[in-house]
Amino acid sequence: MKIDLFNLINEAERKPKSWIMAKGSELNDTLGPLILQLAIRFGSKRKLTKYFQSKFGISQSTSERFVFLMKEWHPLPLIKEVVNLTKSSLFEIQDKIDFLKVNQPPLKVYKAISGHIPWLPI
Repeated sequence: MKIDLFNLINEAERKPKSWIMAKGSELNDTLGPLILQLAIRFGSKRKLTKYFQSKFGISQSTSERFVFLMKEWHPLPLIKEVVNLTKSSLFEIQDKIDFLKVNQPPLKVYKAISGHIPWLPI
C-alpha cells in the first residue's frame, strides 16, 4: 500500500500560512537538481520565482526562499508543482521527507511516513 503525503494539500486553501511544510535531510539534495532543470526551462531562477508567485499568489520572498532553497522547511504545494512540472515521481520525493508541520500556530512537528509501508499488503 502506498500513502501519498501530497493528499494533505488542500487545493482550496491558497494562503501560505495554512500550508503544510516538509523537511528532510536529503530533501534539498533532491529538489536542487529539479529546480535547476525548471530554471533552465523557464530561462532563469528569477523567472521560475515569478511563475510560483503568479500561480500560487505568494510573495516574492516566499517564492525565492523556495527556489533558492534558503530554508530547511518547504511548502508541500510548491514541492508538488516542481514534481509535476519535471514529471518526477511523487513517491521518490516523498521518501526524502522526514518531518511535516503546519505553517501556523500552534507549531507541532510530525514525523512523516515513507511512501510504502512494508507491513501492509500492496
